[in-house]
Amino acid sequence: MSVNEENMVVRETVSLTPAQLREDIEHPENVRIKFDDSVRKAPFDIGSLSYIRRRFSSITWKDAEEPTPVILNSFRKERRDMLINIFDHISSSKYTDYSRLTKLNDVKSVVDECDQFGCSEFMENPEKCRFAYKALSIEWRHQIKIGKISNNKGAILQRTFASLIALCFSREQSTYILERINRIKYLRNPSKPPKEQHFNQYIKTTIALARQLKSFVVEENDFPIKLKMPDYETFVFHSHGGNLKTPYTSKQQNIYNFEEGRLATFDEWKGTVKGGLKSDYDASVSNFEEKNRNKRHERRIDFATLSMQAYMKIFILLTGAQPTEVKQLEYSDSFVLEKDSFKNDFRAIKFRARGREVSYSLGDSYGYALFKEYLDLRSWILNGTKCKYLFFSVIHKQNERKERSLVFRQVGSGRNFYRYFDRIKGVYVPKDFGDITSCPARKYKNLILSELKVSIETRASVLNHTENTNASDYTETTPERQAEEFQAHWDAVKKARQHLDLIGKENKNITTGHCVEEGEPESEIDNPPIEPDCKNPYGCLFCTKYSCHADEEDAHKLYSLLFVIELVRDESTNFAHAEKTFQILAIRAKEILKSMADKSEVHQVMINKIEKKVMVNGVLTTFWERRLDQYERMGIIASA
Repeated sequence: MSVNEENMVVRETVSLTPAQLREDIEHPENVRIKFDDSVRKAPFDIGSLSYIRRRFSSITWKDAEEPTPVILNSFRKERRDMLINIFDHISSSKYTDYSRLTKLNDVKSVVDECDQFGCSEFMENPEKCRFAYKALSIEWRHQIKIGKISNNKGAILQRTFASLIALCFSREQSTYILERINRIKYLRNPSKPPKEQHFNQYIKTTIALARQLKSFVVEENDFPIKLKMPDYETFVFHSHGGNLKTPYTSKQQNIYNFEEGRLATFDEWKGTVKGGLKSDYDASVSNFEEKNRNKRHERRIDFATLSMQAYMKIFILLTGAQPTEVKQLEYSDSFVLEKDSFKNDFRAIKFRARGREVSYSLGDSYGYALFKEYLDLRSWILNGTKCKYLFFSVIHKQNERKERSLVFRQVGSGRNFYRYFDRIKGVYVPKDFGDITSCPARKYKNLILSELKVSIETRASVLNHTENTNASDYTETTPERQAEEFQAHWDAVKKARQHLDLIGKENKNITTGHCVEEGEPESEIDNPPIEPDCKNPYGCLFCTKYSCHADEEDAHKLYSLLFVIELVRDESTNFAHAEKTFQILAIRAKEILKSMADKSEVHQVMINKIEKKVMVNGVLTTFWERRLDQYERMGIIASA
């Protein structure tokens, strides 16, 4: 839909924080949402989505600061309720501001596409909403096919639309709208992982930068900084550009002698520039001397922040913590090393943990030593100023009298969080290097822990397996193991049906069905992916004592189990581990349910009803609903 901006007006709006969205709002179409400045400075104009004819994207920063221009007579009254539902969701959730903004941007993208695709009436009733959802799902699949958008972008848009539908319509209406429209699956880790050599170079470079730049500023040494990197040595001077020579840089300033680590003499310098004046040379020397006299010069602060970012990256590589968690870590004066353990754990509010405190282990003494080094650097940067966050960003401010000062803020979100990599790429590491974020950090945690000199005992503990496993088995699956797993697959299929109890004998009611002899677990197949254990419901289906009644109650339990494990398989950041653990379990559950359906037409109808109840409408048993909620709080799966 083309929009003529000549007839558009900038309406009067009111800016509200997410907390203020809980209040009664008479005109939600005039609301803009104000987030923390570290997330977004200009208010987000959510109210403009009530108008189907509006400016869809901002051209300049100034445009973004102003309310979105709209054509007033294109107002859709039914979207007021949509906005109120969004406000309730945003204000009552424990999302971070950055996550709220991300979700709202996704909602805006969906509503924009509805309006541009001729589906502006999608909020009028379920029928029109179903038409829009189906039409856009087809369009997104087409755009994926021709390469206009990525598969995951399409999945996010469709998932966002489905979430918006769930907010604005009843459960029955939502089921009708989404029914029989295939979901675009989100592809986890579609790219190949970096090579081990890449990891080693990245980690060694990061440790070298963290420690050597920290020593430079804290010990108040003079420029140039002498860096000893894993595969080269260099001198780093004080200027912003051309101030160091590495295998990855191409332009250097002629005022520096990089071989000897000093300023060039006037005679050396003047032969390299046109019309080299003595006054220009003297000014460069004076500038160099000033930065060496002033031990808290802003250029020293710049190198201190690079060191701080490197220490933060080490922390992420060591723990696999998510950016949303790291941003929230708070500083405590009682981070004291006593017998290789701190009095207090780090504390963070994890976005997917909904307010729950999460602790991180740094491993053994080497990890603790790096952390204590960081605390020294942190103290030097703050220079007596207080900051609640363990990691923070540093901003140079200048007042009207041109007096400069430092402001300490929470680490930014999005691209701002990854500034460390932006600063080192093409300078300290090759330009074609890829960043190592928290997701591959978790996947390659064993390698990272080894490079950080963490003992094999600690590595085994952190990764939840034995030392022998860490030393020998934490590798790709061998052909022998593949054959073993393939045989287990077919054993599971053949034996699963034997557990169906059509009559419904009197035995112990459990979360996955029934148990013939509780407290006496016995594995039915060799080397099951989950050992039978009466304390772990996942192992029950591999136990000889397991029994399943051919009734609605046990079918509901099994489908609820299947719903949870399929979601874990889809959402898990460790895909290989989730598949290894749950694939055969899913097969067994499906075979039992299939066997139940095959008993009679009545059973087939019953199974179809329960399948829709659980797999489509998401109505789980109480136990598995709580387990799902627990997994969301723990961050094993993403919150809806």
